[in-house]
Amino acid sequence: YSIKIDYHTNSSPYPAATMAKYLDWVTIMAYDLHDGIENQTVAHTALFHNTADQIRTVDYGVRQWLGDGLPASSALLGLAAYGRSWFLVNPTVNGVGAPASKNPEEAYTFSDIQGYANGEFELDNTTNTAYCSWNSGQRTIWAGFDDPTTIASKVNYLRRRGLRGYFFWKLDGGTNNLLYRQGKVPNLHNIPTTFIHPSIHPHISIHIPHYYYYYVSKLLLPTCHVSRKGMSSWNLFRKKLHQTYSISTE
Repeated sequence: YSIKIDYHTNSSPYPAATMAKYLDWVTIMAYDLHDGIENQTVAHTALFHNTADQIRTVDYGVRQWLGDGLPASSALLGLAAYGRSWFLVNPTVNGVGAPASKNPEEAYTFSDIQGYANGEFELDNTTNTAYCSWNSGQRTIWAGFDDPTTIASKVNYLRRRGLRGYFFWKLDGGTNNLLYRQGKVPNLHNIPTTFIHPSIHPHISIHIPHYYYYYVSKLLLPTCHVSRKGMSSWNLFRKKLHQTYSISTE
């Protein structure tokens, strides 16, 4: 996520402005800001932080990239469909920053977390993330992650920043597309135009390689029955995509 090649050191930054000349977009990996080895629970996708140290936050990374010359219209924000986990030291102290120890499992998909926690989540308004805990044998597991509410907030954040869009790691982590649909195109028309970059409003044009359309269709158009082969299916997909989301494919 950081403009520096190694944010732990004073290493040289990526040449953001030069990259923008040769790349259609740059994907900012705004997750795994913490990897589960700390001795306290931490939000690995924190938009902001609850201390004076704002370095490991989504906002810090985005501001670095834009400040070093990457146009907002060339930036995609990375979103996570999974959470990082710890063992709580005391199950009754269970917020962000609670004393904890390393959980060997570390990562759980959003779908898994929903099952373990029965869909009961808490929101941390400072970091703009969700968290929950559940019993596992003699231990209590704590997970920090993004749910539909915090994903929607991050999508609104990237719109205000004028970013090109977002991507997920990864597509098998969401239940019934609950996460992925938070940024669906029709919502753009409910946001004040001052919050939206001109390049993505009111009409969006995206490039979807022909060999990817089957997989994209399963995400965006679950009721559109297309096959893996055949131009007729490709044309049907393009038509449905335009009708449903006002998206044109190039």
